[in-house]
Amino acid sequence: MECFFLETEFKLTRNFQNLNSNSINSQMGVEFFNNANSNIIVDDMQINKFFPNSLLKEYTNKVISKVKKNNDVDNIQIFISDEIQNVNVANQFFEERMWGRVKALISIKGRNFSITPQWNPFPNYCDWSNFDDLADEIIEHSLRVPTDLPSIEYESHNIPIVFVSPSSGVLLHEVFGHLLEADFFISSPFKDYYNNKIGSEELSIIDNGTLGLHCISKYDDEGTKLQETTLISKGVLKTPLVDKRFSTHLNVPLTGNGWKDLANGTVCPRMTTIYALPGDKKLDTLKNSIAEGLMVYSLQGGQVDVSTGNFTLYTEESYLINNGLLTHKVNPTIIYGNAVDALGNITGIGNDLKFTKMICGKMGQFMPVGIGGPSLLVEDLKIGRIVNGNNNSKSV
Repeated sequence: MECFFLETEFKLTRNFQNLNSNSINSQMGVEFFNNANSNIIVDDMQINKFFPNSLLKEYTNKVISKVKKNNDVDNIQIFISDEIQNVNVANQFFEERMWGRVKALISIKGRNFSITPQWNPFPNYCDWSNFDDLADEIIEHSLRVPTDLPSIEYESHNIPIVFVSPSSGVLLHEVFGHLLEADFFISSPFKDYYNNKIGSEELSIIDNGTLGLHCISKYDDEGTKLQETTLISKGVLKTPLVDKRFSTHLNVPLTGNGWKDLANGTVCPRMTTIYALPGDKKLDTLKNSIAEGLMVYSLQGGQVDVSTGNFTLYTEESYLINNGLLTHKVNPTIIYGNAVDALGNITGIGNDLKFTKMICGKMGQFMPVGIGGPSLLVEDLKIGRIVNGNNNSKSV
C-alpha cells in the first residue's frame, strides 16, 4: 500500500464519546476525493495530530469526576468530534485544515443543558487546563440552573427576550447572518438597508475568519485570504458576505467567504465566525430591567424566510422573568419574529461576549462555523407553538 502524499484531497475524522464514565467509544474514518487511489493510507504523522484517545479518556473522566464532586449531577455525556482535511484550494495549492468541537450534555434533576467551549481538541490547541476549564464551566452553569422552579408552557405575542450566549450567537447566525450572505442578501429585505441604518448605534456585527473557530485555515475555497469583515457598524449595514461571483455582481471587495463542501460542493457565500461587539451592560442589568419576559440560555437552532425575513427559533433552555426574577422554567417552545424588526428592537447589549461552535447547513452543504455573542435584549418578540405567516420558511 502507498503512503499518504500531500497532493491528495482527503478528510480524516474522529468521533469520541464518554457517557458518564460508563461507556467510552471512539471511531475514526478517512474519506478521499477526486478519484484518489483507495489504497492510499494516511500515515502516523497525520493521525498523531489528533489528541490521543488515551488522554481523551483520562481527561474526560477527570472532568466528569470533578463535576460530580461539586454538584448533584445525574448524568454527564461528553462528545468530541475532530477533523483534519487536506484541501485543494481553487486548484491552486493544497491547505491542511483542522476543526474540532467538544460538547457536554448535562442532566440535573430532569433539567438538561449543553455546553460547547470554543477551543479545538488538538494537541497544539489544548491540554488538561482546557478540560479543567470545561469542568469549571459545567460546575458554574449547573450551580445557576434553578432546579426548584416549576415548568410551564408559555405563549405571548409581545415580549422582551434576553438572549444569553450561546443563544445570542445562534440568533445572530440564523436570523441575521444568513440574510447577510450575498446570495440570500440580494432577495432579502436587508438589501433595502444597504449603507443605511438598520439597528441602534450600539450594534455592530462582525464576521471574522481569522479566529480559527470555523476551522483552522488561512484561505477560503476560492483562495481568498480570510479576514475580519464589519457587516453592520453602529447600526448601519455596511456590506454583505461575498464570494468571487457576488463580489463582481455587487461590485464590493472580497470578504473571504467563498466556501463549499470538501471537493464535491458548489461555492457560495458562507459565514465563518459571526458575532456582535460587546456593549457596556451587565447581564443582571438587562434581566432586572424586565417586568415580564424570557431569558434564553440555549437554542436548538432556527430558520429564516429569505424573502420576508420572518424567522423561527427553537428554545432548549429558557426561563420566565418577572420583575427581574426567574420564576418558571419554560418548556421548549418557539420564538418567532421578523429579522429587520428584531435588529431595530435590540435595546440592550451585554458586556459578556463569548464564543462557541456549531454546524451550519445551507443548500444541502454542511460546514462548521463559529458563533459569538454578548447577551442581547430584544423587544417585541412572539412566543408560542403556532408560527403564523412563516409557512414558506427555508431551513438554512
